[in-house]
Amino acid sequence: MRRIGGLVFCALWIASCTHAPRPDANAAFDSDTATSMFTAGYALLQDKYIEPVTAEQMAMAGLNGIEKLDDAISFDRQGDKVRVNIGRHRGADLLAPPATNISGWAHLTTLAIDIARAGSPAIAATSTEDLYNTVFKSALGTLDRYSRYTTAASARNARASRDGYGGIGIRLKYNEPGDVKVEAVMPDTPAARADLRAGDRILRIDETAISALEERDVVEKLRGRVSSQVKLTLARDDKPAPFEIAISRALIFNPTVEYEPQGTAAVIKLSSFNQSTSRNLTRAIDRARREMGADLKGIVLDMRDNPGGLLDQAVAVSDLFLASGRIVSTRGRHPDSLQVYDATGRDITNGLPLVVLVNGQSASAAEIVAAALQDRGRAVIVGSNSFGKGTVQNISRLPNDGEMVLTWSRFHAPSGYAIANLGVLPNVCTSVSGANTESVLDQLNPMWIKTSILLSIWRFSQVRDEQQVNALRDNCPRTKDSAAMDVVVAERLIDEPVLYRRALQQNGAVVAEPVLDTPAIVGASAARLPSFQ
Repeated sequence: MRRIGGLVFCALWIASCTHAPRPDANAAFDSDTATSMFTAGYALLQDKYIEPVTAEQMAMAGLNGIEKLDDAISFDRQGDKVRVNIGRHRGADLLAPPATNISGWAHLTTLAIDIARAGSPAIAATSTEDLYNTVFKSALGTLDRYSRYTTAASARNARASRDGYGGIGIRLKYNEPGDVKVEAVMPDTPAARADLRAGDRILRIDETAISALEERDVVEKLRGRVSSQVKLTLARDDKPAPFEIAISRALIFNPTVEYEPQGTAAVIKLSSFNQSTSRNLTRAIDRARREMGADLKGIVLDMRDNPGGLLDQAVAVSDLFLASGRIVSTRGRHPDSLQVYDATGRDITNGLPLVVLVNGQSASAAEIVAAALQDRGRAVIVGSNSFGKGTVQNISRLPNDGEMVLTWSRFHAPSGYAIANLGVLPNVCTSVSGANTESVLDQLNPMWIKTSILLSIWRFSQVRDEQQVNALRDNCPRTKDSAAMDVVVAERLIDEPVLYRRALQQNGAVVAEPVLDTPAIVGASAARLPSFQ
């Protein structure tokens, strides 16, 4: 799995919900284990990062982080050695290996930390996990803002969010130990089938009283291996006594798709992109067709405040609306980062009018979808400039169960422009000062050519200068607001075909595809596709 915002090459981590044994984050610092960790981390950095870096650069930057734990400790490069200083004394001189020698620099990092721990009570008292976090945070802090190290606990939560987890399908309201209620029950989950209800109070999980559990412990006990069973003791207001329910866990995905009919439009909110997004979007469209029938005139895809998610899902969502053509291409330093993704030719809506809403918080996967549908002339974009993230991150699992998130490529819209820093320009901008529904729809007057010109500059000028980028983006200022006007404008576009066609004509035709040295990937497996952060 690869990620735009990030990627995991170690296959899909859905199996992470099976609760394999976890490394002990509080275990004493072990030199062999630490060397394995640093070896894995430096190897990923040297191999995957979008710009060339060496193990030496990362190790020295990481040791600078250790210095901050105790200002009496310092590490200096002296010719062919790394000197460890403890106060005014020289702790040791370590022979520096060649710059790209991964195992050598991993071993040196461990030795340097061992020496520092011997001479510093503060560093000796620092947990192993905090030492890893300090080294990698300091090293990755010298790179771009999207590359980072994720601790084992945070990584488990991130994997559950994007790949699902073994659970029962409830949202909890944790007030304090002993006061835990079911806040909501997800439809079509084990909890729903077992007739759990919002307001139910959880008294015990298996044989453990809820009063003995902190919030994190409650979540851990409710989650577990798919198909395994959990027993809940519950209290319900309309029942005179507590009762028990045994529930078999299933693979649960956090909901990312919400559907609501509004007039002649099906308004579908995409909050992020996880492994269930395209499947649930398909279901939402099918539901809209069933419920709205002939009244359904178009779809509003609301991706405002959508931070991104999995690349395979961005491709799959775009593919639901496209009959042909390029969706996105990615380009980086590593040969595997040179990829192109094309539509498989289905468009499940049969060309139904489509309006996409974005704002300044729409990023990564959301920007891929918006740019693909706009460049291919399939949708009208309404709102403000999107975030402009535009990079793919590689997510790889480390020996301690943590993850390293590394920027590994940039993605390009079908017309070829790089979305990084630039973002996606709406056809109808609602973020200009003093805008109202009528003023923004006036942008679709046949005599108004500004948007078409801006889109041409956006796609073909290859703007790189920051001042020029900012000047372009100022034409439709990025906003974090989700203005109610956006939906009103979208509904007007769907209700008035003439306005919709004018807006669509602004997109222009993307005829030639950008040329890469790699073949198009059509229907590539999820195990090969990047994902976002």
